[in-house]
Amino acid sequence: MTKTIIAFVGMPGAGKSEAVSYLEQQGFARVYFGGTVLEEVKKQGLEVNFENEKQVREEIRQKHGMAA
Repeated sequence: MTKTIIAFVGMPGAGKSEAVSYLEQQGFARVYFGGTVLEEVKKQGLEVNFENEKQVREEIRQKHGMAA
């Protein structure tokens, strides 16, 4: 059985969530990178909010590159 992986990346408002919602309706499973970011926010002892999540995402990208 062949598995298909589709990844969406882009700026806020680009339509990623809409595309993901459509694919979920078609039977695809959703894996959300935000869960990884949320874990790191908590690990760093930061309050969970938009600004801290953004900061952690940017740190991850600086450390691992834009493909992260």
